[in-house]
Amino acid sequence: MLVSSICFSQSVSVALPHEPEVVRNSDGEWLVYDIQIVSEHQIQPIKSVIFNGNEVEFTETGFQKFNKDSTAYVQYIWIKTKNKPITELIHKFYFIDKNATKIITKRILVQPDAPKKIDWPIEAGKWIAANAPGIRSEHTNTTVKVGDKTYDTIQKAWILGHNNQRFAIDFVKMDNQGKLFANDGSSNKDWFSYGSPIKAATEGKVVKVIDSIEDNSIPGHIDYKITKDNIGGNCIFIDIGNDKIAFYGHLQKGSIKVKEGDNVEKGQFLGLLGNSGQTTAPHLHFHLVTSNNIPIDYSINGFMYEGIPYYFESFDSYGKADTNFWTETSDGKSIIAPFHLGKAIKIPNALPSNFEVIKIK
Repeated sequence: MLVSSICFSQSVSVALPHEPEVVRNSDGEWLVYDIQIVSEHQIQPIKSVIFNGNEVEFTETGFQKFNKDSTAYVQYIWIKTKNKPITELIHKFYFIDKNATKIITKRILVQPDAPKKIDWPIEAGKWIAANAPGIRSEHTNTTVKVGDKTYDTIQKAWILGHNNQRFAIDFVKMDNQGKLFANDGSSNKDWFSYGSPIKAATEGKVVKVIDSIEDNSIPGHIDYKITKDNIGGNCIFIDIGNDKIAFYGHLQKGSIKVKEGDNVEKGQFLGLLGNSGQTTAPHLHFHLVTSNNIPIDYSINGFMYEGIPYYFESFDSYGKADTNFWTETSDGKSIIAPFHLGKAIKIPNALPSNFEVIKIK
């Protein structure tokens, strides 16, 4: 439950677009939420300090603008729970307004839903979980400003956008030598991911299918202008109940074997992994969202939804790839150093972390 702010500047508001969620990845258990700061004029954010009782749980100075000239900011919060329940937080946002330091205090009651256990949407083997959930993940830190801003009467604050990719993963397949592709990787078919079967991670009803977008012909290059209608490439939205939707993106054109209105079973074949839409290489983009009771046709292809956590029963972890694992040359060609596959450890009831190399059975 979100509680209204105590605000010492009536021209600035702070809101959570979605309730805090608990997620467990291989780095531990976390309480996750975003805050959006909306001002009528230019302000300078300083920091957020978050208290659990008298204990400081989080201090962070990093904020992102909604756009270059915006007076609105977003901050992504990841608090390690240390396997203890958190029921209430006091969030203090410090900022400079007209040369004066001011504070907004927000009391947050934490009542998260239990994450849903799902099966893997990909086949058995070794995979890298690119941009998997974590405080530095590209997906986790992607709030999209879509539709009109809305005023939350409970929080007494403005909400400008949504974070549907908060817990998304880009799955890329790896061979036994720690490589992602054969040859020089300049062909889609060089990539071991390309053409892999994609399966339903849980049962549900298909509510939307896009299957008309060509694969980008060369990995690392996009052949067409990206819009909100083609950014996810050929994709499937499946309603899995309780206001939750599973999204499968970047599939091969013509490979999708389900249609809108179909009921699908867990493990059912959906289509083939491709390189359509906004991609740097063949991969499956997968995430779960809550629909906020917005029908799919009005959701701007899911961008008005909020990402929610989930987990897998287990996987084997080889550790994380270095930050320079995936780079590009000046001519756009990918250079990927083979990952050293050492000893793996079993991780139960969790998600992989950002750029973790995993084996699933």
